[in-house]
Amino acid sequence: MSNQYILDLLLYSPSIEDYSSLEYSNKVILNQKILNEIMNNNIQEDTMIFKLWSQSDIGYYETFVSVHDFTASDDKIYVPFRIAEELFVNRDDFINIEYYIPPKANYIKLKPNQKEFYNIIDVKDFLGNHIKKYYPVLKKDSIISIPYYDSIIELVIKDIKPFDVVTTIDTDIQVEFEPFNEVDTHNVNVSNSTNIHDDIQSYDKKMDEWYPFCGIGHRLGNK
Repeated sequence: MSNQYILDLLLYSPSIEDYSSLEYSNKVILNQKILNEIMNNNIQEDTMIFKLWSQSDIGYYETFVSVHDFTASDDKIYVPFRIAEELFVNRDDFINIEYYIPPKANYIKLKPNQKEFYNIIDVKDFLGNHIKKYYPVLKKDSIISIPYYDSIIELVIKDIKPFDVVTTIDTDIQVEFEPFNEVDTHNVNVSNSTNIHDDIQSYDKKMDEWYPFCGIGHRLGNK
């Protein structure tokens, strides 16, 4: 299946459903026409993954998304603003969509973009719950954003296996972390490098005691 549909941004309507949580996800809202085409092709998956892409004079851009529901109107696709930015498209532009079946992930390497990541106590629950619920599909070199109290924690997907695009549903995943480096970010004062280094060393010591992901597979899924 490969078609073009009209892009729209997610419309937040609390009277119907609060979609604001989807802004920090790679979930989209598709329309009934797409669902009918999937069913006509006898494709039946518990978690449906799609590739979205755009192509213009400035280049080719693609991303991979999962589906929240099929309640979009007419020929539209509702996407988070961040997804539209990744594809370099605007509201009411046409977007290409194609059904996609990625392999199940067995390894992920993540790198935090903020040192506040090291303040998280229960990393296993924090990541497991959010990735399972909001990021059923991951792509190498992309960024996942997770709300954490009054801030947003960003994690760069530095490596994934067995392929550059994977699903995180119902699979055992070994997760490792690449240390935070303030030189790679623009929102951290370099003069605090000593404190940051101390934070990383302290966190590494905690990893030896309780770190839930390192070197061990943990099941992320509903089964």
